[in-house]
Amino acid sequence: MKERFLVVNLNQVGAVVLSLPVFAALRQAFPKAFIATLVRDAMIPILEGNPHIDAIIGWEKKWPLKRKWRIVKALRALDCEVALNLSHSFERCLLTWLSGAKERIGFQSAEAPFLLTCRIPEPPLRHSAELNLDLVRALGVSVGPEALEGLRIWLTKEDGAFVKALAN
Repeated sequence: MKERFLVVNLNQVGAVVLSLPVFAALRQAFPKAFIATLVRDAMIPILEGNPHIDAIIGWEKKWPLKRKWRIVKALRALDCEVALNLSHSFERCLLTWLSGAKERIGFQSAEAPFLLTCRIPEPPLRHSAELNLDLVRALGVSVGPEALEGLRIWLTKEDGAFVKALAN
């Protein structure tokens, strides 16, 4: 049974939001699993507070090589068995491979599909959230339309207090 997952996430707000059902589907299928994500630093607040994510790791393309290498070592230390790459970029494919995960699932049209162990086709006219869930389905997990209910942003206590203060 798979117990450790890494989701290599995207750089833009909309793409990160559309990745949220992946975390809910993984948590539902593997309730005791460790689920981590690699995401651009600016996207971390979108994912904080999400009960389906155990670790959020920041990454920036502009960082010096030494700092990037520390992140790669941290990814390897997570010892994830499966990495789901929601991106098409060469950099994210490389990071998926560098994570050390034996099973690396991503899209067939990725810029470096040779770094993936499982490549998923992308049918035209399919919603991005559904395409992302296809990567979870590649694990043999049955994912139905209810998985899209995972398309929600979780607020931290600080966020909730800020919203209440605005309302008053």
